[in-house]
Amino acid sequence: MAGVDSAGLGEVVQNVLSRFSNSEKSRLVKNIFLTGAPSQLPGLVPRLLATLRPNLPTEMPIQVIQAKDPLVDAWKGMANFALTDEFAKVGITRQEYEEHGGERVRKWWGGNWNGGFIL
Repeated sequence: MAGVDSAGLGEVVQNVLSRFSNSEKSRLVKNIFLTGAPSQLPGLVPRLLATLRPNLPTEMPIQVIQAKDPLVDAWKGMANFALTDEFAKVGITRQEYEEHGGERVRKWWGGNWNGGFIL
């Protein structure tokens, strides 16, 4: 957005990668998955690669995969996950949410980053 100082996708990915060792980075950059409507922007993949490549060892391969149906793939993935036994282990009930509220739940389970969501 014009006039707003904010990080682009490449900078965000670089920031995340900076927290990992080179061996972990190598594994992560082989699995960059883009989904959602903005992932369809023309030239996004080459631009992301051009941002990441200078900051990684030349021998470290980078693979960016785009979702087949970026508008609904994330929803489909979560819908499939909701059918698993694991889903009940990482979610909370509506009653728990209503009793404790979103802020307290975020403190207990860390919000979205580790799978805390409402059943």
